Amino acid sequence: MKSFKVDLPTFDDKIDYQIPTKCGIYFLGDVHINPITNEIFYWVKVGKSKNLANRMKMYNCHSTMIWRIDFWSVDEDDLTEIEEDLQKALIKYALAKHSHNDEWYLVNRETYLAMCKQGLEFLCEDD
Repeated sequence: MKSFKVDLPTFDDKIDYQIPTKCGIYFLGDVHINPITNEIFYWVKVGKSKNLANRMKMYNCHSTMIWRIDFWSVDEDDLTEIEEDLQKALIKYALAKHSHNDEWYLVNRETYLAMCKQGLEFLCEDD
């Protein structure tokens, strides 16, 4: 198959794609709109990776605009414990979990925007 060049402008989504190659925790957001009802859904996820940059490249293939809320560099020995603690904190704000996986959580708009502004620190407020 021949490849072809598309002569269209490149859309600047204002997402920072400069991700550390370190081991750490990531905090992602994804907003979707039901095209029939115009209902807006605010989804968030906390995860871990031994190489944050490589993990984010995987997300680039699956979604056009995953919002990178925050990243923490974490020692590999502490990775699982910190991820679990942050996920427990995240669940306190969740309205629902995704029907197809246990990693993405629905939150309301105000919570989503506060999370985007404060990053992972948002989940540490009660500590």
